Amino acid sequence: AMGQDPLVLMGQGDLPEIARSLHRRVLGDARPFIVCNKSRSDGAPATVRSAENYETALLALPAARGGTLCVRSNRLPNDYDLIVAAHREPNARFQLVVCESGTPEPGQVTPIVVPPISARADELLTIVKGYADDARARLGVANALHPLDRDWIVKNSSESHPAIEKAAERVIATRDSGGNNAAAASRLGMSPSALGRWFKERKPLPDLEAADRRPRRPGKR
Repeated sequence: AMGQDPLVLMGQGDLPEIARSLHRRVLGDARPFIVCNKSRSDGAPATVRSAENYETALLALPAARGGTLCVRSNRLPNDYDLIVAAHREPNARFQLVVCESGTPEPGQVTPIVVPPISARADELLTIVKGYADDARARLGVANALHPLDRDWIVKNSSESHPAIEKAAERVIATRDSGGNNAAAASRLGMSPSALGRWFKERKPLPDLEAADRRPRRPGKR
């Protein structure tokens, strides 16, 4: 929490996106979240799909000042020693997050292990609700996620934690915008075409009005 030790995340999948979610909740969107990955293009700006990236520590360090600098253990920049040295400084002004897909080296900070969604099948509905509540708070939405939309997310976008988080935000923004694709996309900071493509790749959202008009069986709530 003081930023004096690196935060080590271990698991499979897109760990930098999980690190980005943690950054958003702890430090907020106003602080920079920078990835230093030598395999990605230099200076790629942040989008809803990926964080801002730099190939070298020389460029990533000043960009991450006051925020978070995230690296993958298997794609470290060639000048990673600059990051290590800067983080050891008493006045280091960034939180270092190391995403580890393998076994941590001896003496390394104890990692936080992120279990795969496939190992949490019994918790899926709870996980979806948690991400949905976070999305409602961030977007200023009062209405809770409809159970049919919750089930839709489980069936269409439950392959990973970032996928569930993304689906919850997009469904809630779309519902609260009355199905207006452009308005929902604007609230999410993405283009209407990108949001439209995302929904097109999945089954249509449930017709909530039709579902609410269906007669209920006696004794059913």
